[in-house]
Parts: sequence; C-alpha cells; structure tokens
Amino acid sequence: TAGWQWTATATADVTNQQTRTSDSTSPARTDSDQILLDATANVNGGFMTLPAGRARASFRAGLENRRIESSSDDIFGARSADLERTTPSARATLIAPITSRRREFGEQFGDINVNATASWSSPSDFDALSS
Repeated sequence: TAGWQWTATATADVTNQQTRTSDSTSPARTDSDQILLDATANVNGGFMTLPAGRARASFRAGLENRRIESSSDDIFGARSADLERTTPSARATLIAPITSRRREFGEQFGDINVNATASWSSPSDFDALSS
C-alpha cells in the first residue's frame, strides 16, 4: 500500500501512596508521589519498490519522564527524596524484500527479507545506549 501511517500517544499517570504505622514503639509516616509522563510518535510506510516487493521503513521517537517524591518521618527523624529521570529515545527499522513467491522473483528460495534496526536512548544521569 502507498502512503505513510502514523500514530502518536501520550500518557500521564500520578500515583500517591500514604503509609501510617501506629505502633507505639516506632510510629512512622511515609508519603510518596510517583509521576509518569510519556509521549511516543511512530511513522511507517513503504518508500521504494524493489523486484521482490516494497521496501518499508518504521521510525519511532519518544520521551519519558519519571519522578518520585517521597517523605518519611519515624523515630530516626524526617527524610525526603526527590528523584527524576528523563529518557528520550528513537528507533528506525528498514525491511527490504529480497525474494518473493507471490511476485515470482526468486520464488524457488521462498520469501526472504533483510531487516535492519537501530535504536538509541539517553536516560538522564546515565550514558546514552544504542544498538
């Protein structure tokens, strides 16, 4: 099929957790908020006609942000934490048909495709990851 298809999604999730311990020897209180924000866009489609069929490509880009804010108070005192990580990411996939029974191109070998994928992500406070 001709043309490109695309999708985009966004997610926001907030979770609050409160814990109270009323033990008389070690009363404690903990409050925690976890926040997730995520956005992803995908596009895919055919870009070139080869003898065995249409070569296709798929591209994805995303951004995820996670945050944890917590505080606790117990017999050891009050403590708090504020942690955050932002991770941009990208991926590209190319698929090229080499032989095709349906198109009668190298049909004696069956259907053979070559697939190549590259990906990258870069979590904050961490080195970039690629494959």
